[in-house]
Amino acid sequence: MEHKPRANLQATTGGGVSVSERERQRIADLVAIIPPGDSVLDVGARDGVLTTKLLPRFRRVVAVDLNPPQIPGAECRKANACDLPFGAQEFDVVACTEVLEHVPEIELACSELLRVAREAVVVGVPYRQDLRVGRLTCSQCGLEQPAYGHVHGDLDEDRVSELFPGTSIEFHPCGPPRPRTNAASALLMSLAGNPYGGADQQEPCIECGAQVARPRLTPRSRALAGLALRLDRVISPEAAPNTWLHAVIHKNCGAA
Repeated sequence: MEHKPRANLQATTGGGVSVSERERQRIADLVAIIPPGDSVLDVGARDGVLTTKLLPRFRRVVAVDLNPPQIPGAECRKANACDLPFGAQEFDVVACTEVLEHVPEIELACSELLRVAREAVVVGVPYRQDLRVGRLTCSQCGLEQPAYGHVHGDLDEDRVSELFPGTSIEFHPCGPPRPRTNAASALLMSLAGNPYGGADQQEPCIECGAQVARPRLTPRSRALAGLALRLDRVISPEAAPNTWLHAVIHKNCGAA
C-alpha cells in the first residue's frame, strides 16, 4: 500500500485529457459502482479523495494507509494491505484502488481484502499496463524500474478473476486508452537513460528508497529518446482500451 502521486493539475495526457479530469472520471466511476452498506473500509486512502465521498453513504467509514490518513469524519489508522488489523467480515464493503499494482505480495493483499469484507470488495487497478512506458532509471542505484513504482502490469479481467477466486465479479473499464510501446523503442529509451520517465513521481526508488529524479538530457540521450518516440508512432501495438479497470467483487457468488 503506497502513496501515489498527485500530478500537476495543469499536466495533460498524450490524448490531451487533463490529469485532473482523468482523476475526476476515475473517482466518479468508483463512487457509482460501490455498493451500499453500513460500513466501509478504504485501503490505501492517501489524501482521502474517495473516502470523503463515502462519508455520506456509510455510517462507519474507516481509512487506512502506510501513514495514517488525516480525513475529517473518518476513522483513520495505519495499516498494511497485506496485514489488515480488522476482524473477519468486519466491513460490508472494502475499497482498494490504485494500490494492488504496487504490492509485490498481491495474492496476500487480495486475500486480506476478502477476509475483512462481508459483502463486496471494490478494486481499481491500471488496465493492461505496459510497464516499459514511462520507465525510469534511479540516479542513485541505477536500477531501471516502472514509473510510479508499479510492479504488476498484467492486471486485466482474467488476472483479477484469478486473484479473487470463488467470487462473482462485475468489471467496469474506464478512462482514456493507455499507451503501449515496442521492444525497439523500449531499448532505445533504456540506452538514453529513460529521460522522460517518472514525471511528477513522488514514490521513491523501489530498490534503494532514494527520491527519483529525471536525468539531465544530453545530446546522445536526446537523440536516442527522439528515435524511440518516432518508432513508437510507427510500430507500437494498439493502446490498451482504458486506463483503469474497476471491479466489484461479490463474496456471495449468487450476486448479480
